[in-house]
Amino acid sequence: MMKGNIVCMLVVLLSLWYTAEGAQKSDLITFLPGLAKQPSFNQYSGYLNGTANHRLHYWYVESEADPTKNPLIVWLGDGPGCSALYSILSGNGPYLIKENGYDLEYNDNSWNKFASVLYIESPSGVGFSYSTDGQTQSDDNQVTSDHVAALQHFLSEFTEVLSLPMYITGEGYGGVYAALLALKIQQTTNITTLQGFAVGNGMTSEEQLANSLIYFTYYRGIIGDQLWDTLQLTCCSGGKCNFYNSQVAACNDAVNKALMNIDTIGLNPYNILADCIGETSPPGGALQKDGYVHYGSSSSDIFRYSEYAQTRQMFLHKRPSHKLRLDIQCVNTSLVTGYLENPYVREALHINESRPAWQVCNAEVAQNYSKLYPDMTSTYQALQQTYKYRILVYNGDLDAVCNCIGDEWFVDALGLEEEVQWRTWLYDDGSLQIAGFVKEYDNVAFATVKGAGHMAAADKPIATSQLISNFVNRRPF
Repeated sequence: MMKGNIVCMLVVLLSLWYTAEGAQKSDLITFLPGLAKQPSFNQYSGYLNGTANHRLHYWYVESEADPTKNPLIVWLGDGPGCSALYSILSGNGPYLIKENGYDLEYNDNSWNKFASVLYIESPSGVGFSYSTDGQTQSDDNQVTSDHVAALQHFLSEFTEVLSLPMYITGEGYGGVYAALLALKIQQTTNITTLQGFAVGNGMTSEEQLANSLIYFTYYRGIIGDQLWDTLQLTCCSGGKCNFYNSQVAACNDAVNKALMNIDTIGLNPYNILADCIGETSPPGGALQKDGYVHYGSSSSDIFRYSEYAQTRQMFLHKRPSHKLRLDIQCVNTSLVTGYLENPYVREALHINESRPAWQVCNAEVAQNYSKLYPDMTSTYQALQQTYKYRILVYNGDLDAVCNCIGDEWFVDALGLEEEVQWRTWLYDDGSLQIAGFVKEYDNVAFATVKGAGHMAAADKPIATSQLISNFVNRRPF
């Protein structure tokens, strides 16, 4: 009887092994167009099962150093409604697109120099991900459930990573995705290898980010003294200012003027010192061309109670979603879009011809998305209290969408005991340079990346790569 059970177990294990091997082989990228020399590391592209009818596209690149020992990093997209694949080709991934829009060069500061990286496109409808019923409605909880299901599916297929330390990462709205996924893993799964998560320029607290944005723009010279004095007079009392949801009419009028001043002057919200490239510029980041209304994310989006932000959202919601195009404002994404729409590239990534054209962001998904967590404090506290996970919040200090002051306030407000006071951290580009500033609490750290905007890995690739490498390898910052 025991011998029979052992044989049955071996058959099951062999079946699982062959299933995983088969899936890996079918998803293996054997030739990636645009490369003069194919990579020395393995990479895979295919689909992971989310919940219900959701199929999430993934692109997995193994570590160049040692995929059997190096950590696994899971990278989630921004938005909501923007693709994680933008980063693989213009930020922290192995490749950078040349100006001709077809050829690729290797990224010397790719995160897969020290870790294997799994990029997941979500929610369904974003990038190459889809729902079999065509529905694009989603919310934070739905996406989190999809992420858990997709990650479990990935681990069942790529069993060789089961013992590797895992970290979840993301930027912008990926800050919501990453924290919620970490909590869901802790509460509902038997995944024991998750070590923590890192959030770059993350959405942490609408109120903190909104209140801090007014300070950020004033001290950067974007808001003048006259308007600043009015804001101080009408919105502040007892040493505390409320620009987010004030009940004072004069304050709300001043906030609306400030948001218009920020949003309609042609400022690049993702990096206020960089030029605004492209046509998704003021007013309000909206432009009508080619039968579509093109618009970009705005710094004002976090001011959900302001008249200006509500008017902007009402304008967009009155437009049919199929007539909207969501772009990354002031950033030229045409090279990434053109490359991923190349039929030879789609074939290499195993994307069926029936799948729609790839877009960096999907306006329909964004329009149909419900944000359920305007403040992530309780999620961070629930995670931190278990002492199971390490947390890094880092910010490029030139981003006006999710500014560094607001995210620092958020971390400070968690009420943790400070262990390492505010200090510089360094990177080596041939000589030691100041990369930014950092302070550390018990299992939580906040860091800035000097001179970077929202997409820190694109703006300051050497410094950001070293920051993440130090974090996942448990080295001092």
